[in-house]
Amino acid sequence: MIVLVRDPRDTIVSAYYERTERGRIWNYTYHTDPTLSPADNRSRFIRERIGSVQTLLSHLSASAHLLNRFWSESRRAVLGTFESLFAGGERGACALQLILTELMRSRPAQEFVTAIRDRCTFDQMQREADESESIALAPADPKRLVQSRKVRRGVAGAFKTELRQTDISYLESAMRDSLPAMFGYRPARPQSPPSAITTNQS
Repeated sequence: MIVLVRDPRDTIVSAYYERTERGRIWNYTYHTDPTLSPADNRSRFIRERIGSVQTLLSHLSASAHLLNRFWSESRRAVLGTFESLFAGGERGACALQLILTELMRSRPAQEFVTAIRDRCTFDQMQREADESESIALAPADPKRLVQSRKVRRGVAGAFKTELRQTDISYLESAMRDSLPAMFGYRPARPQSPPSAITTNQS
C-alpha cells in the first residue's frame, strides 16, 4: 500500500480550483459568489462543512489509521509526500525510489529511478495533460488555461500567495486539532507573548 500526502494548506487550494474550474467534469462544482472577490470566495470555501478542509482532514486521519494498522501487522505500506517527490537532489531520488520499490516489490536500479525522474518532471506532466484528449487530464476551459489545468502549479507552499493570513490561521488551527502528527505538517502552536513584569522600584 502507498499513501501519498501533501500539505493540507496547498491541497485545499488545489481542491478549490478543481471544484470551481473543473467541477463540472465530475458534477461536483463549487459555485462561487459573483458578488465576492476571489479571496473572499476562497475564504468561504475552506469553511464549508463538507468537501473542504474538514473532509480532507478526516481522510488523512483515516489514512493514518490504516498505515498504523498495516505497520502493526508487519504488512507493507509506504508513506510518501508530494514535497519529497518534487524535492531535488538525494531527497527526491530517495522518495521516488521508496515508492518504486513498493510498486515493483524489489529495489530498482538507480539508472531506472533517474530515467523515471527525467520522464516525470512537472513541465513534462503539465505539457502532456494540456495536450491530452482525456477530460480527466485536459484543461477544462482553454480560455482559463492557468487555473483550469489538471496539472496546475505544483509549487510547495503556494497557499501563502493564495490565502489571507486569517484563512491560513483557520486552516492551521484545524490541522493542530485533527491532523495526525505522522505526516509532518501539523503546525506548532503559536507562542503566547511574555507576560508584562512589574517591579517595585521603591
